[in-house]
Order: sequence, then C-alpha cells, then structure tokens
Amino acid sequence: MLLACAGLVGCGTIPGVSDENPIKKGKVGFVQGFYGGVAADEPHAVLVGRDVLAAGGSAADAAVAMYFMMSVTYPSAASLGGGGLCLTRDAKTGKVETLDFLGQTSSGAGGVPVNVPGNPRGFFALQAKYGSLEWREIIRPAENAARFGVQVSRAFAREIAAAGPSFAGTSGGRLLALQNGGRLHIEGDTIIQPDLGAVLAMLRSRGAGAIYTGTYARRMVAAAQESGAALTYADLQALRPLWRSAIEVLFDVKTSVYLPLPRTPAGTMAAKALAATLENGRFQKADDGLRAHLLAETIQRALVDGARGFKTVKPKKRIGYGAQGFNKVAPKNNEPRVRLPSEYTNDLMESFLEDRVVQLAVPTSLPSVGAGGGGQTSFIAVDRSGGAVACFVTMNNRFGVQRAIRGMGIIMASSPTSTAARDMSAGLLLVSQRDKNVFYMAGSASGGVVGQAAVMQVALRAGGGTPDDMDAAIRSKRLFRDPSRAVTYVEDGMPMTLLNALRSRGHQLQSLPSLGRVNLIFCVTGLPSKNPTCGVRSDPRGFGLGSSPAS
Repeated sequence: MLLACAGLVGCGTIPGVSDENPIKKGKVGFVQGFYGGVAADEPHAVLVGRDVLAAGGSAADAAVAMYFMMSVTYPSAASLGGGGLCLTRDAKTGKVETLDFLGQTSSGAGGVPVNVPGNPRGFFALQAKYGSLEWREIIRPAENAARFGVQVSRAFAREIAAAGPSFAGTSGGRLLALQNGGRLHIEGDTIIQPDLGAVLAMLRSRGAGAIYTGTYARRMVAAAQESGAALTYADLQALRPLWRSAIEVLFDVKTSVYLPLPRTPAGTMAAKALAATLENGRFQKADDGLRAHLLAETIQRALVDGARGFKTVKPKKRIGYGAQGFNKVAPKNNEPRVRLPSEYTNDLMESFLEDRVVQLAVPTSLPSVGAGGGGQTSFIAVDRSGGAVACFVTMNNRFGVQRAIRGMGIIMASSPTSTAARDMSAGLLLVSQRDKNVFYMAGSASGGVVGQAAVMQVALRAGGGTPDDMDAAIRSKRLFRDPSRAVTYVEDGMPMTLLNALRSRGHQLQSLPSLGRVNLIFCVTGLPSKNPTCGVRSDPRGFGLGSSPAS
C-alpha cells in the first residue's frame, strides 16, 4: 500500500501556506487547511499541539508543547520529574534519530531513590534542534493551564482513581486534592497548580538549563531532599539528552520502518519481530489465521533473542545487540542508520513452523505481561512538510514515588524496577521512503511490555498490505506471546476464527481486557503532498484524542 501511494506525492508543495495570509507565523491560523496531525492519550495536550501546527510550528514544536501541557494535565505519567524517549524525522533531509532522556537513578545516600528528571532538558533539546517557533510560546499554554486552572479530563481522572485511596495521603496526592473536603479530583473538576505554574514560568523565561545547574537547581535539590528524595546536585548536572541513530527495518524495496535504538537488548523487540514478520513477504502472503500465529512466533523469538543479547549464526560467529548485530548503513544524506542483516532475521525464524507453535528455551526470566504498565504515556506529531516526532514518557510507576518536591509542584519519578520492561514499553516507529524524502506513518504506544508489540501490529494492519482501514487497524484485537510462560495473550473479543487458528497450532491462550494503547498517523499520499490525505487516530482503549483537518 505504501509503495502504491508513492506516485501521488508532490514533494515540491507545502499546503496551507499562502503569501496572502495576513496572520503572522506563531499565531493560530497562519496555516490554513492542512497543518499535519497530532494524537495523544490526553486530550488537552492534543488541542495545544493542534494549535501549534496551525500557527506554523514544526512537529517538534507541537510535540514539546504537548508534553509540557501533559506535565500539567497528566502528571501521573508526564510530570517534569520523569524521563522519556523520542523518535524524530527531519523534514528537510529525512534523517531519523533517537533522542534519549530517560534519566538515571539518583545517587544520594539518604532518602528514597528517584529517577533523575530528564523531561525538561530532553524536550528543550528537541525544540532547539528541530523547532521553528519561539521557546517561550511553546511553554506558555502549559504555564497558563497550571496558573489559572484546567478541567480534569476523563483520561487523567482514571489515572487518579487507579492510584487508589492511599494516594490521597501522599504529598503527590495532596497536589491533586480540592480545597473543600480534601477529596481527590474527578472528571470535570478544575485543577489549579500555582507552584508548578511558577516552575513553568521559570522554564519559559530561562530555558531548561536552569533546572540542572545554578542557584535554582540547588534550591530544587534542597527541596527534593526535604521531601524525602535521594537526589543530588551532581545528579542534575550529569543528565544529558543523548542523540543516537535509529534502527531501520526494510518494508519493501523503497520503504523503511524506523524504530528507536534503545538502551537494552530487550528494547529491540519490535525491530526484530517486524523484520522477521516482513521477511520474504511472510505477512502479506498469509491468511488471517496464519498472520496471528506468525505475529505470536516473531514476538516470542525477538523477546528470547533480546533477553540473551546475541544469536549464533555460524560456528564461531556471533551477532546480536549493539555493534555486533546491527549493520551500519549510510544513505544519501551520509547519516548512518542501523539495520539488521538478513542472515540474522533468517536465523531467528530457522525453527518456525506454520502449523504449530514452537516452545523456545528462555535463558533468563522475562518481565511479565503486566510489567511496566503504570505511569507511562505516548504521543505523536506530524507537520505539513513531513517532519515527525513520536515520543514515550514515563514515571516508571503511576505518579512515580507519589512524592512532590515541596514548593514546586513536581511529582518525582520512581527508578525503573526493570530497565528491560521499560524499554519494551516504548513502542515508537516512523515509516518513510528511502529514495525520496517522503513520510508515511508515525506510531507510538504505551501500556507496559506489550507496547512495542501493540504499535507493530497496528502499523502492519494499517499499512502493511492488508485491506484494513485505520479504524479497523487500531480497533483490531491484539496478541502477545510470552515465551517464558508459554502463553499467548489475546484481547477480549478476538474473533473466534483467529482463536481457533491459534488453538489448532497449539497455543495456550489467555485473554486480557487490553494490550497497549496506540496513537497512529498514516498519510496514504505521503508528505509533503499537493493534496494530502492523512488519518489520525488515538486508541479507543483509552481516552485520548487525534486531531487533523483531514482525519
């Protein structure tokens, strides 16, 4: 489908901008008509991202504005105390990169270990490199929401309720309590956060660096320590966002899928599973029953390989995570990308059987299917030129350690109990054409260790040669194969034909209410285009929103 649409692209035209438009860049209405698209798990953030794109901002501008709004409206997953990972695409060159600002565990001797805040500096780095609007205008909507109040969305109300009754007694919970009666906020309440508003005002006027070095950073550390956190000034000074290359998986002769280069081998699960699924046209040629079996098998093989970090291909030859297992290739813009060699993918599938499931030996224990599901969220932004950003942010637990930094309104993030589970949760991908600078798709997911598997399945159904439209693709029931427990998890309501196809191949099935939350943008015409046609969707399993004038 992606290949067939390439001929419709008109790369020389940027729609929506007219010399006759009296509205200046930076004001909503500067872009008239198609501005791109945004999607997230929290609706207030989407409305801000939409306005940034309509004001002429880039995808990076929109993503940064969306994040800072969520630091106000969705702090259970997106507090300033958390960290994250973004996959970026430069509209001018087509270059795809990974931006890592997940942070590290604090090193202080006393108090509760926390994750060193990475989000402010990470999103500042993103906007500095790929933004086109002024930084202060990107922060202002979030600052105003914190200072003057914003309604609690259904998405955030569910997060507060899920934190449980004990949350009300924590310093984090007290930030979210009403003045009368002290009850926690529910959907429709107005929440005002003056302390957080003051921090956002400082970020607007001085930039993110003030949080990490200097007088303000020292004051923040002192307040965090008084609030019981083992955070030090050296921890803040040492935090640096890391720009890395991306993993490239060949979709066909012209099109590639790009995924983030993670910190651990477990984080390469989606890249390996996608490569194995697409190899030799396996997915396109299979019927629905075989596709379900194929997805389960490729997921479990990628998980097992990531757990041990290498695969034996030939005697005395090992290839695996890192420089040993991924080939660096230099496309036309001379930026190296990381690609799985075909012999690696073939070796992953060496024991694959179409008619029955294979029980694999698992060298080390893998995180359970429910691991890492709380305190994380994802969002995507695409501009009219084909610039794209897909981001995942996490508190490593719902509301992190449930403690707020005194006088600053920042809820501190937990240290990750499992870096493998965290990396597997970060489901991010971008799809574009290699020989031409054409963008097609952006996807993001969260929801625990199933996140990567979820976004992979939606992307395959939306643009992988199947007849599904976007609504069908994102609503389709998902699965996840856990090799350490020899169980294939399926979502409630999966069609009986698929369940029977899996059972007939020996899969032990267990149903769950949902497997991940996905946000997706798919432009069948590619971007840029004279007549762009893009669909934007947020997962109906959550309470997010997708926005585009062409949705």
